[in-house]
Amino acid sequence: MATLLFNAEKHEYTLDGARLPSVTQVLEEMGLTPQYPSGPYRVRGQRVHQACCLFDFGELDQYELGADLMPYVERYKRLVADLKPIYELTEQAMYHPVHCYAGTVDRVGRLFNERFVGDIKTGATGPETGLQLAGYAILVDPRDFMGIRRYKFDLSEGEGKLVKYDDPQDFDGFLGILDHWKWLQKKKNKTRA
Repeated sequence: MATLLFNAEKHEYTLDGARLPSVTQVLEEMGLTPQYPSGPYRVRGQRVHQACCLFDFGELDQYELGADLMPYVERYKRLVADLKPIYELTEQAMYHPVHCYAGTVDRVGRLFNERFVGDIKTGATGPETGLQLAGYAILVDPRDFMGIRRYKFDLSEGEGKLVKYDDPQDFDGFLGILDHWKWLQKKKNKTRA
């Protein structure tokens, strides 16, 4: 059985030593993600993810939670209390054996009696989130990915909200972008040789 490893510092996935592109990497390098200032926003997002995961497992220490994270975690707690999702997986690194890419899926489970994949967001996003979630859905169930509902847990403001992504073209869109990214990598490698 193949071994997938994730290096959080480098945000890098390897499968039996071979590097795999990530969903996020592909979308970023193809210019399909919001341009955040480097550093603090990504770190804040990672810290919110960790805190929400600790909350899901009943291990969150409110006293150790920084004031900067508290509003996001409170929004998440309210959403989860209202929606009552049942999680199968949280923060799970996965790879696709055919399309050869990887990613860490925030949440997989059941919501509204349907299987879903969810992503926690702490800042502004656009339609690229639909592509990202499509990439994750394909990882979660390569055979029936179109049967998986896709949601963003938007913790950016107010009470927080659940945003549904249901454009079926997101799946072909993500796979097309992935193929184009791979083609560009091949061209770069040939130029270097």
